[in-house]
Amino acid sequence: MISEVLEFVSLLHRRSWPRVRLEEYRRVKLRRLVRHAYDHVPYYRGLMDRAGVTPADVREPADLLRLPVTTKADLRRAGADALARGASDLTVLHTSGHSGVPFEVRLTSAEYRTRRLRDFRMLIGAGVRPRDRLTLLGPTRTRSSRLHRRLGLYRIEVLPGSLPLAEQLERLRASRPDVLWAYPTVLKSLLYYAGCGLGGIVRPRLVITSSQTMEPVFRNQLLVDNPGLEIVDIYGSAEAGRIAATCSSRLGLHLEDDALIVELLEDGRPVPPGRPGSTVLTCLDQFAMPLIRYEQGDLCRLIPGDCPCGRQVPRIAPPLGRRADMVTLPSGRKISCFALDVALRDERALRQYRFVQRSLHSIEAELCFSHTPPPEKLRAVQQLLEAQLEEGMRVDVRLVPEPHFDGLKFKVFVSELAS
Repeated sequence: MISEVLEFVSLLHRRSWPRVRLEEYRRVKLRRLVRHAYDHVPYYRGLMDRAGVTPADVREPADLLRLPVTTKADLRRAGADALARGASDLTVLHTSGHSGVPFEVRLTSAEYRTRRLRDFRMLIGAGVRPRDRLTLLGPTRTRSSRLHRRLGLYRIEVLPGSLPLAEQLERLRASRPDVLWAYPTVLKSLLYYAGCGLGGIVRPRLVITSSQTMEPVFRNQLLVDNPGLEIVDIYGSAEAGRIAATCSSRLGLHLEDDALIVELLEDGRPVPPGRPGSTVLTCLDQFAMPLIRYEQGDLCRLIPGDCPCGRQVPRIAPPLGRRADMVTLPSGRKISCFALDVALRDERALRQYRFVQRSLHSIEAELCFSHTPPPEKLRAVQQLLEAQLEEGMRVDVRLVPEPHFDGLKFKVFVSELAS
């Protein structure tokens, strides 16, 4: 218990470090990680040998460009060779499997504890107060009882998304949360089942989103229907834990720079601030199953300039989705569907939407309204969406009577184009 408290104090203290000290800390951690991976993990030793790179060649984050990117498929093929020799009694975490087959991530008990403490640090940074009641809606894994919760501090109740909706609704009402930490799709399906807005069930001060991006339409509806509500975005994954969290100034998400090296790449090269790039992660605290230049696959963009909050840590905008979820234009160029999302955010009667691309020249917009709009309204929506696209792409609007709820994650954009 004492070691856990000391580690958490250290984690909190690192938030206030000047950039120079943080960069040196990252360099030391990176060198140790790369040396460990080369000496103890067969997959990385083979990767580095084939690339003609030794641990001495990787001295700072910029040197990572000398190593190839590692994908989920690479680690699956490597099997036990992706684990450090001698690693045992490991905690196994699973990705959602939303993109195909679930992927197993293995951590030591100490690594898993550090992850939990970083979660705790993130909650405090997001504005959670010691006496707040926090309800977590969505995950399947419950949380163990900690001493501070038994003392009535930072209390948390987990409502798994696998519960029947009636039970979710009953337990959410009974929990009366000050802070609601929710998977957006799970929250949306619950509100649809209840037939009312969030304020008709509970009135939290904060809503924290994680696991997936909250589309602009749903976000705007929550803010309009619940004056004074704050929404905090958390970006993370099963592979890496927390990657970034909304700043106290609410102007972007600060990267977890003391735990991760984040690269944003296009065609293998770093992108400039403001331009979307595919997220590639190096996890500085994971040694049982190292992730070095691991392609997460989400599209993010760096926010240029200093943050008004004073923290000397880079910021990113909320993730735009996965590269596989991009709109493909007739020329073959890919663009984010984010502009389509934003175009719909003021449609108050819109319950849900999804874009499906089956052709290079058109996209189908599946729209679910609370009541059937007149034809002229649909034409206006169609023209608004087409104005966001390029190269003369057409938008075909199709009304659907009921929202889709595809498990814990709902994809706003689906590409059915052949590879």
